[in-house]
Amino acid sequence: MSWISVEDRLPEFKEETVLHVLLKDDGIDFWLPARYDQLLEKAWWIPQRETFAYDGVENALHLITHWMPLPNPPIK
Repeated sequence: MSWISVEDRLPEFKEETVLHVLLKDDGIDFWLPARYDQLLEKAWWIPQRETFAYDGVENALHLITHWMPLPNPPIK
């Protein structure tokens, strides 16, 4: 699996899906205690609105630079 830029392609899942995301550093520091640069996080993809939801922000597409699906769960 590799990272996909939101500028190249958005997820195509038909249902709400949790994904790995990388956050961009915009220098605003509006809810994190320190500046962040390319933080690896998890966010929800909301297909009905074609955006991500992250940490209480329901339209977080502007915060995200890249995404990738979570890996499949382990098999026993």
